[in-house]
Amino acid sequence: MIKCPQCGRDNAPNFNFCLDCGYDLKAWREAFPEGVPAVPAPPAPAYTNPVGLPPSQAWAPGQPANLPHAMTPHSVQSPLPPAPLPMAPLPMAPASLPPPPHDPAPTAVMAPDPPTFPPMPSFAAQPPMPMPMPAALPSTPTPMPSLQPQPAALPSTKTPPPVHLGPSMVPPPSALASPAAAPVVDTPPPAIAAPVAPAAPAVASSAKQCAACGYENAPTVKFCGNCGKRLDGPAPASSSAPEEGVGRTMFLHAAGDLGAVKEKVCKLVTIDQTGREGMTFTIKNGETICGRVNGVILFFDDPFVSPTHCKFSFVGGVLKVIDLNSLNGVYMRVKQERRLADGELIRLGRQLFRFESMKMASFQVKKADSDDSRIWGAPAPAAFGRLVQILDDGRTGEIRLLVGERAQVGREVGDIVIPTDGFISGRHCVFTLQQGQPTLADLGSSNGTYIRVRGEAEVGHGDFVLVGNQMLRVEIV
Repeated sequence: MIKCPQCGRDNAPNFNFCLDCGYDLKAWREAFPEGVPAVPAPPAPAYTNPVGLPPSQAWAPGQPANLPHAMTPHSVQSPLPPAPLPMAPLPMAPASLPPPPHDPAPTAVMAPDPPTFPPMPSFAAQPPMPMPMPAALPSTPTPMPSLQPQPAALPSTKTPPPVHLGPSMVPPPSALASPAAAPVVDTPPPAIAAPVAPAAPAVASSAKQCAACGYENAPTVKFCGNCGKRLDGPAPASSSAPEEGVGRTMFLHAAGDLGAVKEKVCKLVTIDQTGREGMTFTIKNGETICGRVNGVILFFDDPFVSPTHCKFSFVGGVLKVIDLNSLNGVYMRVKQERRLADGELIRLGRQLFRFESMKMASFQVKKADSDDSRIWGAPAPAAFGRLVQILDDGRTGEIRLLVGERAQVGREVGDIVIPTDGFISGRHCVFTLQQGQPTLADLGSSNGTYIRVRGEAEVGHGDFVLVGNQMLRVEIV
């Protein structure tokens, strides 16, 4: 049996809900896979002191009485009042008792003697309640009347003499109804049939059948032990049987995976330069505009955010970010190796670089068709690309070549070292050439490596997005 933690009723171990209060017993069992703990017993009622005795002389159930000499435990009320005993009226006590001796000047050592009382009469010596009190007590004690109700007078144990029944004589109905009192006959007539005991009512006829799952419950329960549906509620509007092929409506707790699918929620959490979380924006289904002046997500004090910068589209649990021709664009953090196209914009710390392939260099010396002279310059290195630095006023800064098949960038170690930017890690990222295709991978940097979104891009849970100078973490749950 499993005891309901809400109402204390004992239920069968296979019941999912309490029969009295409908408590979810299945969830209670699943919360304790090693075994359901025993429900603690309710605390005992606090003992009250109705007669106002001192705490040292108070009497509690199960403890010996510590009462004055003039009191008995019968004067202290127990937590449960005892059932009254039927007894004969007691003789009245004397109208006046001798006063106890009184010492007007008691000493500190001697205490006054306690008062004396006449002995209590014996209850067994009293006559029964209906009889008046006699002048003299009987010599033999009269037994106390029994507390249990007395049954009707039983028939005599002596067997009555046999009665010979003739063909026309029929025993009285009382003889047939009480086998113990039926007379003994020599030969019972064949015309009289023995009384037949009525058949016991079927248990199934009084059981309550659940309208939701069809489980038969005891007639005294209020909730179904299988599905938890209330059994004593109002009757359904129509009692006609459902059409063939139409099933019963499933109970909500039994639906499982067939229930309603929880709608996903998208949130954008801002991260400051110290790594702490800031404001949180909830993205609803549809499109949400982000900018410095227009939109729902506004960054008033960020000069790198355009008035209408971008929009977030959240449809069917999928989030997309769309650049609205902003000046500084939208950047996504690189999580794995990413192939680079010519002209990709890359953010490393506070640096902005443009990747250019050596085959698509923006500036090349061209010579006339009739001129066969050689071009003066440094020996051509074995480089697969270059990084062009873009300054804050839009001009071109330093240009770094990506030589060989692997070029590492960092603040302390690498082929390209940028020691003046504290937001770049010691080993930040690496550019490689794989099967003729340039790729970019982050080396676990603290602030990450970002590539600008061209048009629109899908954003997943846990991705980081840069909008101007704001870093946003995407959460889709």
